Amino acid sequence: MVSGALRSLGSDRGTELDESYRFWYAPTDRWRIEIDGEPVYLSGRDRSLVRIDGHMTLLDGDIRMPILGRGVSPLQLLGQNSLLHSMSRDVVVRDEPRAVDVGGRRAWAVLVGDRSGKNGEISIDESTGVIVRLSMSAGSGSSEVVELTEHASLPDGLFEWDGPVVEAPSPRGRRARPDPEVGRQERSEVLRACVTALDRSAEVLSLMQRAESEEDAIRRLVSELGVTTVGAQAIAAMQMSTFRPDMADQLRRALADDENNRRC
Repeated sequence: MVSGALRSLGSDRGTELDESYRFWYAPTDRWRIEIDGEPVYLSGRDRSLVRIDGHMTLLDGDIRMPILGRGVSPLQLLGQNSLLHSMSRDVVVRDEPRAVDVGGRRAWAVLVGDRSGKNGEISIDESTGVIVRLSMSAGSGSSEVVELTEHASLPDGLFEWDGPVVEAPSPRGRRARPDPEVGRQERSEVLRACVTALDRSAEVLSLMQRAESEEDAIRRLVSELGVTTVGAQAIAAMQMSTFRPDMADQLRRALADDENNRRC
């Protein structure tokens, strides 16, 4: 569980970019993201909301990662929607990692590039696996996390909203917003799968090394670990820091709490 502040600077289509967020993150992709002290995105146990035209709005079935601004958002720093997860399919490492200091914390910086020749540098916090600095080639912009803090726990209420909520309109052809019970079921599947991966970490590493693609990795995880597809996708997106004992304990406690809540 972590919190911090993210600032992105640069230019976007000829206009200057200066965006700042404060964020809190807990296992199973629970988020609270604020701009100027006002929540703009909340993802808790049962639902996710994004601020649209000044109103907290329930996300519908088509929106998996809301666009919060023009630059990098906290949602891309870690978790299932992280840049590391999406870039791993299209980006190659161009140099050896080197140790750097970002915000008084040790991190590892690596030069990466795509097939078009564009390069950038990503710095990853050594302790948490969070992307803490991202700079792109040609001076197009940079993002940096400051005040990154690790937490033993964060209150559930931090990720919930008790104010008025607006339902997003569902244009023709768009999937309806998922049933909350489906969301709870998927969260349970993710927790069980991640704890299974912790208990069988050597097997998971061997399996991932044998996989020929992301799709093949998902199939192998489902077949060999007996998890659901949703769970397998969560395992494939796990960061190495999750296997650290203190982080693993957090996940196991989250699973125990989830099972207790479902029995109530």
